[in-house]
Formats: sequence, C-alpha cells, structure tokens
Amino acid sequence: MIHVCYMTNDGYCAPTAVSAVSVFENHRDEDVCVHVLTEFVSHENENLLLQAAEPYPRGTVCLHNCDEYIRQIREEYRPTGWKGTCNAYLYMFMEEIFPDLDRVLWIDGDTIIRRSLRDLWQTDLQGKLLGGVLDVPAFTSAWPDDPFYHTPFYFNGGVLLFNLEECRRRHIDAVLQKWVKQYGSQFRFPDQTLLNLAVRPEDVVRLPLRYDFPVGMNNRVLSMVAGYHMSEKPTFLKETIQNERENAVIYHYIGGRFPTKPWFLECTIPGKEEYLFYRERSPLAGQPLKTTKGKENPLFLFFSRIYDTVPSACFSRLVYRLRCRFKVPQVPQGERIV
Repeated sequence: MIHVCYMTNDGYCAPTAVSAVSVFENHRDEDVCVHVLTEFVSHENENLLLQAAEPYPRGTVCLHNCDEYIRQIREEYRPTGWKGTCNAYLYMFMEEIFPDLDRVLWIDGDTIIRRSLRDLWQTDLQGKLLGGVLDVPAFTSAWPDDPFYHTPFYFNGGVLLFNLEECRRRHIDAVLQKWVKQYGSQFRFPDQTLLNLAVRPEDVVRLPLRYDFPVGMNNRVLSMVAGYHMSEKPTFLKETIQNERENAVIYHYIGGRFPTKPWFLECTIPGKEEYLFYRERSPLAGQPLKTTKGKENPLFLFFSRIYDTVPSACFSRLVYRLRCRFKVPQVPQGERIV
C-alpha cells in the first residue's frame, strides 16, 4: 500500500481534498491510504476530506487530529508560523504519528498528482533519511534562508519521501525539536529550512524534478536556473526541462504570476486545467472558484506582473551575488541527525 500524507488547516482543506482525489484517480487498481494531519479543522471540512475517497473502493482517507501537537508547538517551541499556521512543524512528531509505517510520501496540498506514484514510492533511499527535489525558486529568490548558502542541495519541502524506519532509528523527532526550540523564530520558510539544517546533504536522495515540478515557472526562467549550475551546487540540464514538464508526476503550484493557485478564478498559470479536471471529480464539483476581485491594490498588481519573469530572475540573482560578496550568513549551529 502507498501511504501519502498531507497537512492542513481549515483554510487549505478544499485544495487538499482535490489533491487527494488526484491520488485516487491515478491509483484505481492499487491500495492507497491518504493520511491528513489536521490543525483545528471543522467537522464540515473533515467530512469534505473523507468524502474524497468515497468513489474509490481501494482508496482510504485517515484523519489524524493534531490539535494537541499544534498547541505544544505554539506554547513550548514558539516558532515563527507560516501564513498563520504552525502545521509545517508537524515533521517533529513523525515517530509518534506513524509508529508502524516504514515510509510515507509527504506532499503539500497545492499539488496535483498526474501519474502513478509507484516508481516514486519504490525509490531506493539507500539507508538515507529522505528523498527530495531541488528547491528551484530558491535559485531565483533574493532572500532565501541562510542554509541555502551552505548546502550543495537545498531541497523543497513540497514533496518528501521519508524513510521512517531510519528516522526512528536516528531519533529524528528529538533532533528537530531541539532545532525548533532554539532557532524556530528565525526561519523564513519553516518546514524546509528546518529539515535542510538538521539533515546532512549526504542523508538526502536527490529526486528528479518531475516529482515536484514548479508548474508556474516558465521555461525561460527554468533555463536561467539551469544556467546557474555549478559543481558545488548542481541544478539540472536545460535539455531536460521540457521533458520533465511534460512527464511531470506531480505538479506543484508554485511560481508564476499571482494568483499562483489554480483555485482562484483569475489564475492563468499552466496546469490549471488539470487541477479543474480533478476538482470536478471531487466533493467540490460545481462550486465556484475563489476570486481576488475587490482585493487588488496597485503595488500588488505591479509585483504580480514582474513575478517569475526573466528580468526579475536577473535582479534576484544580482542580489544573491551581492549578498554572498558582502554578507556572511549567520547559520544556526546545532546537532545534526547522525
């Protein structure tokens, strides 16, 4: 059985349900369990998530109420939240949440699964802690978290294949909790920064871009990222970009002009039609999309027009090089997972 895991609060239940439906649609002949770690989710939204599996005899949704974990994170660790939520830190309790699983595929809710996950699920993790995909936006970002400067492979937190057996053996929970208690308030991107700090690069299996494809980023910008390839910080080959896009197993709705999420009426990024395809097979079928109408402001519209364009990527790269030249990042020091 394939075990997929999402984290969500009330605000993200709808896209998470659509993503779960895309999992079930592509695994009609295979047993799949979708685990959802919930943060103060209403009964209505719990039912929405459970309904996602109803048309699929071999699909199951298992809800894990993580309210107490969230309270502990807020009260004991007091980290910086991400967009008002602390559920990104639920990684710190994997040993307790999944005591009997050997591995789990941890996926963000703003994704669509386009093909079978079987090959990804069976990836040989070689005794390492996890598998992840290069965090492509970090290469064009002006303000990435400091670990980016000190690792040959800064991976994205959107799709992670955890080797839970190895995580338990090395007591990953305890190490992550120490990091968050000491440095959690400093993280800009809490989930992936925490893991990039605590997990040594040699304990991460690098997965192909097709397993966490940033569908909103156009090929010109991705080509620029490929052009940043260095032996100490490998990216990918330009020749592979279009093939990875066409054969993507997972679309991750990041990058592109705002609004970047396909559940907004005004969203125009590639891959929206596929999201709508699975949405119409979900409990949300027939419901209207969200809209940004009435929320516009001139500054937001200006940045939305230049976001994820070649000029903005060039500017970001310039800022990155200036930071490397004039600032030595202060990277938190602590116990890494060994």
